[in-house]
Amino acid sequence: MQKNRKKSKRISRPNGLLSVEHEGTLITYDKEADAAYFKVKKGRVARTIKLDDWLLADVNRKGVLLGVEMLFVSPRTPKRSILSSLKTGRVPVLA
Repeated sequence: MQKNRKKSKRISRPNGLLSVEHEGTLITYDKEADAAYFKVKKGRVARTIKLDDWLLADVNRKGVLLGVEMLFVSPRTPKRSILSSLKTGRVPVLA
């Protein structure tokens, strides 16, 4: 019996960004900036909230979370995990 798996959709970007769409979340990794963005909902960003020096949250005017930006990704996750995360849609974070 075959399991019903949700597949990730890789998105090619000419500017060198790595992107994948997984279960409605668009994950983009910019190797040059060493930053990842997780877009969880469509909408207009009204405010960016700094959660930590390396973690920012975008919200709309009602305070609904639209996306999360993770800065300085490589010190927090092994290089292999970054590529694996883009394929699976899961990002392990080291404290």
